[in-house]
Amino acid sequence: MKIRSMTATFGKLKNARMELGDGLNIICAPNEYGKSTWCAFIKAMLYGIDTSSRASAGFIPDKTRYAPWDGGAMAGMMDLVHEGQAITIERKALGAAPMKNFHAVRTGTVDLIRELTGDNAGETLTGVTERVFERTAFVRRPGLRVDQTPELEKRIAMLVASGDEDVSYTETDELLRRQLRGLEYKNRGAIPALEGELAEAKERLEAIGKMSDNIAGLRDLTARLQRQAATLEEDLKTHDKLEARAEARRVAEARGKMKTAEAEAEAIRRDLTRNGRVVTREDLNEARTAIAAIEPLREVRENTIKAAWSAEQALADVRSRVKLSPLGGLSPEAAEELAAKAETLEKAKPVKKTPFAPLWVAIALIALGLALAAVGIIGPLWSRVAAALGGVPAAWGTACFVAGLVLAAAGAALFFVRRSSPSDEALALHTLLAQYKVGSAGALAELARQYGALCGEAETAAAASAGAEESRRRAEQAAADTEARARAKVADLMPGVTSGEAMAAELGRLETLLNHLTGAEFDALAAKNVYETLLESFDGDPDAPEAYIPMPLRNRADTETALAKTRAQLQEAESGYHQALGQQRAMGDPAVIEGEIADREERLREEKQKYRALELAVSTLAEANTELQTRFSPLLSQRAGEIMRELTGERYEKLLFDKSFAAAAKTVDDAVPRAAITLSDGTEDEVYFALRLAMCELMLSEGEPCPIILDDALANFDDERCRAALRFLEREAARRQIILFTCHSREGEMADPAASKIIRA
Repeated sequence: MKIRSMTATFGKLKNARMELGDGLNIICAPNEYGKSTWCAFIKAMLYGIDTSSRASAGFIPDKTRYAPWDGGAMAGMMDLVHEGQAITIERKALGAAPMKNFHAVRTGTVDLIRELTGDNAGETLTGVTERVFERTAFVRRPGLRVDQTPELEKRIAMLVASGDEDVSYTETDELLRRQLRGLEYKNRGAIPALEGELAEAKERLEAIGKMSDNIAGLRDLTARLQRQAATLEEDLKTHDKLEARAEARRVAEARGKMKTAEAEAEAIRRDLTRNGRVVTREDLNEARTAIAAIEPLREVRENTIKAAWSAEQALADVRSRVKLSPLGGLSPEAAEELAAKAETLEKAKPVKKTPFAPLWVAIALIALGLALAAVGIIGPLWSRVAAALGGVPAAWGTACFVAGLVLAAAGAALFFVRRSSPSDEALALHTLLAQYKVGSAGALAELARQYGALCGEAETAAAASAGAEESRRRAEQAAADTEARARAKVADLMPGVTSGEAMAAELGRLETLLNHLTGAEFDALAAKNVYETLLESFDGDPDAPEAYIPMPLRNRADTETALAKTRAQLQEAESGYHQALGQQRAMGDPAVIEGEIADREERLREEKQKYRALELAVSTLAEANTELQTRFSPLLSQRAGEIMRELTGERYEKLLFDKSFAAAAKTVDDAVPRAAITLSDGTEDEVYFALRLAMCELMLSEGEPCPIILDDALANFDDERCRAALRFLEREAARRQIILFTCHSREGEMADPAASKIIRA
């Protein structure tokens, strides 16, 4: 395959075009010209853009790195010659997928080449996959070093041994090892899984046996709890019967209380019935109002009686005092006349002197005094007399003597003292004063005045007594009339009751009966409500005969608690039983599990045999790969060493590569090869440049060889080795197209114009 021309809208390239020749094409351009972009464009046109690649640390996928700077879509066209046929391929965006829309036509026509597609174009035109192309003919710096890939390994295997490019030791080894890991790797894989399944099946079989025992225990527990629950439910039904019987008793008792209360109320009503009508509180209030009028009149009557009696007593007292007065029997006028007469007589002549007292009084007093004095003088006689008198004290004798002397002196005084003797007027006055027991006319005048006042008081008292008697009579008449009216008023309520006291007592009794009736009616109504309420919720017959009901051991609350607990335990036991059954079913049939155990044991034996066979295959493949590497590595090392000797002027005589393409180089002066990593950057680039060219010769020479793309591959070469590399490329360009991009001008100057096409930017 040879590229004739390219047109690119790719990265910084905007409709850029490049014409190429058959042999060595050297494109000399400065940095940032787009040389690496042209290289990436060639690969993208052949193999497309990986749209699944994602950016990561230090890595930018091509779909992002080479997105057109103007924001447009990637697009490109390439004219090439393949197997003598001129072909034009074109790629552009398909939706959001860059370079996904692919077309291949015969150059200058619109005839599609249908066997070329976007997926197979690169491998068809170059003869190798993208991975092999990147590690052989697509040489970029950095990136000269080659790493092993299954595609490259397949290519090597094809060249060295089988001729089948589908064979890869790494892929086969990885496939075998993947199968080994699938069988067993770090306690994972089919074998550990089978061992685990086998152990699990055996555990399940053992667990099924244990579960069967557990299920039997749970079944027995469930049956026992069911019997216990049934017994408790029967006890609750018995409690229901007992409560129903108690309810019937309560209904009957309520009915009895209702009838008793109604009978009591009816008896009270009968007692309160008058003339076919039950006495009401209004009747009592009217009677009480009528009777209440009696009491004030009765009190008035009593007060008037008391007032009449008091007036009568006062009159009697005054009349008694009038009668007892010395002037009693006289009129006040006559008394005043006597007082005036006494005053007239008192104004008459003085009276004559006469003894103060009668003679016989004086003689008697003298004689008595002498006798007593004589008794007091006789001492011895007195002492015996005193003894005879029972021990009278001697002081009595002295007292008798003194008293006798006093009496004798008084009698003598009365005999010898004189008084005036009255005149006739004086005698008349004396007689008048003596008659009325006063000592003077003034006293008689005062007595007359007092007598007149007393007579006036008597007249007043008589008038008051008469008035009080009249008030008493009227009060008694009013009270009698009021009582008569009250008796007439309450005759219907209290027949035969006549007195006010009896009426009041009867009213009290009726009031009490009404109160009792109110209470009895309330009790009857309450009893009726209770009875009707109980009867409404009671659906039995309260008069039904009572049957014998055995009393449960527990009361209702304890029975309900025990039943709830038993039901909870039963539910838990049933749940456990069903769960155990479910677990047992989930564990499977023991016969099936035993079959599974036998099957897994057989599969385990087979897998272990397969594992041993795979181990043998891996070992055998490794030996075969070692032999393959032994056959290929010398061939590759030999050709790369020849190229290295030419590039370095015979300094390096030998290159060695392992299966991962890690290189070692030996100069003519070295005793042993040195790892390429220990060499200078330029020499290391030359080692891998030689490896790449050798791989292209060995792996990409069948049929029409594909072009070699070099991107600054000679940048670290010194001038001498750069010139040697150009001479080698000029010879190789006789067989295949080579495109060299460089940022130096020396490659153009050193190249043979006859063997190269120099393009300067």
